[in-house]
Amino acid sequence: MFNHLIKKIFIATLIFTTLISCGKNKKTIKKTIIKTINQLKIKSTIPDVKVFIALDPECPLSQSYTKKISQLHKKYHPKVLFVCFFPGDHYTDQEINLFVKKYNLNTEFFVDRKLIITKTFNASVVPEVFVLNNNYEIIYKGLIDNWIGEIGRKKQYINEEYLINAIEAALNNNLPLINSTEAIGCLIEI
Repeated sequence: MFNHLIKKIFIATLIFTTLISCGKNKKTIKKTIIKTINQLKIKSTIPDVKVFIALDPECPLSQSYTKKISQLHKKYHPKVLFVCFFPGDHYTDQEINLFVKKYNLNTEFFVDRKLIITKTFNASVVPEVFVLNNNYEIIYKGLIDNWIGEIGRKKQYINEEYLINAIEAALNNNLPLINSTEAIGCLIEI
């Protein structure tokens, strides 16, 4: 009887501490994202739906997806905030600006030199996308679509538009049917 009571107390304590730590984690994530967005000095109202995209100027997949990112930005802006971020301190501001100009990226962008957003999102490869709802909760993370089946293999046809589906769901205050996929791309050097 006594052992059973101890087990119940232990389990209750474990659940309570887990819930408390998750709450702090969500608050910390939200604070970090808001701080990052504020540092971008966006002049208009911040929309409810936000898309963060990890890119690398030297990654062929990042380069290949810039056209699609620009098309999605054009389609959904200003209802959706698009922010491209470049993890690490491997590139100068001039190199990033050249990449943005060369590939005509009209999104907000910044270099995540201290890997703050990279670590907040647990980003591991580029390109990798993160869709956030109005509560700054990540409702989707992973691939943009299923154009890439594996490294070095591109499909002829795209039949899964993960990012578009997540954006559409978020705009309608819903969750996407698929909330995560395993991103495929170039590893982020930490």
